[in-house]
Amino acid sequence: PKGDYEDDIASFITECHHLIKKSSVNTTATHIWPWSQGPYPKMPSFEEKFGISGGIITAVDLLKGLATLTGLHAPNIEGATGFTDTNYANKMDAAFNILKNHDFCYIHIEAPDECGHMGDAPLKTQSIEDFDKNVCHPIQQYCQNNPNTMVLIMPDHPTPCRLKTHTRSPVPFILYSPNNTHSFTAQRYTEHHAKQTGLMASSSWELTTHMIQKKALIPPK
Repeated sequence: PKGDYEDDIASFITECHHLIKKSSVNTTATHIWPWSQGPYPKMPSFEEKFGISGGIITAVDLLKGLATLTGLHAPNIEGATGFTDTNYANKMDAAFNILKNHDFCYIHIEAPDECGHMGDAPLKTQSIEDFDKNVCHPIQQYCQNNPNTMVLIMPDHPTPCRLKTHTRSPVPFILYSPNNTHSFTAQRYTEHHAKQTGLMASSSWELTTHMIQKKALIPPK
């Protein structure tokens, strides 16, 4: 450890190591290792920044923490695991309940990313098919009953099975708006076909801001 209280933290790590080593119960752990401590981040609420309220549906604690920091509703959902066995029905029910009282809902699905880290291409394929069936289809039905709905579908980054880690390559997205007069339809939802449209956002927050402000994305000439 380096910085303030480094001697105290180093002493804590050493003492815990000796205690764990003597434990008659523990058979696997060797150390307690404090990681990623830092100051409490200060962020404006989503409503302060954009003038709308919303929520996050996720099984990942990191995103629940971001929701807390930005004033978004993040309910605990029974059966939400962050993997292929997650309870999609409960997650979608919670999302539609949020939309009854708020302007938007961010639905986060972790399974394809986890399968990429595992390097399991068949399981990743299944997780994407599950997403299509259990998330995209209910959203499509919701849009039919609520025709003013806007939808943005995209991954946050690639996680190729052959690499088992994140990469920085551009990702494809679908941005649907019933009032959008510009249409740049790709033949398939892939990185290759998305690139052929010529439509690109420089960052995820630029794309999100365009959606919130209901502005059309126009590709460069």
